[in-house]
Amino acid sequence: MARNIFQGDYMNCWACNSQLIWGGDHDADDYDSVDYLIVTNLSCPECNAVVLVYHGDPVGVLNGKTNTTERNNEQGTDNKGR
Repeated sequence: MARNIFQGDYMNCWACNSQLIWGGDHDADDYDSVDYLIVTNLSCPECNAVVLVYHGDPVGVLNGKTNTTERNNEQGTDNKGR
């Protein structure tokens, strides 16, 4: 059975299912990531687990596309994703 680790706008700990605490967002360069822009760190107050979530726009910005129109033109879509 799948386990729901999301509760409303919050993410729960995979290990103990407690609500995680947001620790901050950081530039992914600080974590030596070349694939993502941002790293969000979360921690669990119950079991002391640490979760790092890597996110950003690896297809667009990191490949030199500086704006939505430029990325969409390459993909053959307009600004509404069509």
